[in-house]
Amino acid sequence: MKVTLYMKERCALCDEVLDLLSLLQADYPFAIEEVDIYQDETLLERYHLDIPVVRIKDTLLKAGEIDIITLEAAIKSQLS
Repeated sequence: MKVTLYMKERCALCDEVLDLLSLLQADYPFAIEEVDIYQDETLLERYHLDIPVVRIKDTLLKAGEIDIITLEAAIKSQLS
């Protein structure tokens, strides 16, 4: 399974979410895809006020919704 992290460079919140995802990789089988929204105009328009944004299949989590418990629950639900 792939977890996509929409982010930008020099973003402390993005780095924190990446660290949380890396911790969860120890317990769950998934790959992390990091996408810089500044490399795609459509993504920049869509997410510039919301980053970091995590997509796990059909689940989309935006900045204020992301913590270790929410991430783990979303990953577990998509793996089952």
